[in-house]
Amino acid sequence: MPKHAAIGSLRAAEIYGLDVAAAGIQDNSYNSTRFLVLGRKPAVLQKEQHKTSIVCQIDGKKPGSLCEILHEFAQRNVNLTRIESRPARTQMGAYIFFLDLDGSLEDYEVFAAVKAVKEKSIWFKSFGSYPVVDTSRPSKERL
Repeated sequence: MPKHAAIGSLRAAEIYGLDVAAAGIQDNSYNSTRFLVLGRKPAVLQKEQHKTSIVCQIDGKKPGSLCEILHEFAQRNVNLTRIESRPARTQMGAYIFFLDLDGSLEDYEVFAAVKAVKEKSIWFKSFGSYPVVDTSRPSKERL
């Protein structure tokens, strides 16, 4: 039984001699996918642009609770680049929020904003910080 799997291009499978288990797996022809490498140890961050990703559940029954979370970033001048909500599947009306923001957890303002959001959340998870890859430039490393 294989221990690893990947989603990638047919060209990547060809280059690396990989078996294709399934092709055309998208459910929308306009689909685009972001990939992250997850690990148990924090990445060593160099002097480049970074993003940080978190997910949290807030008290949706309390009016203004999402505004309070967003305010933590605004008051520290931390730019949010993505906000996405999904049903929490725990009760009707409960949602979790996925947030991407500019900057690294090594930046004081980012760290402080994320810490404040964690304290206001019912449930919280940080996926950490990672370098931003400029996908507008061709690269031999990206396929």
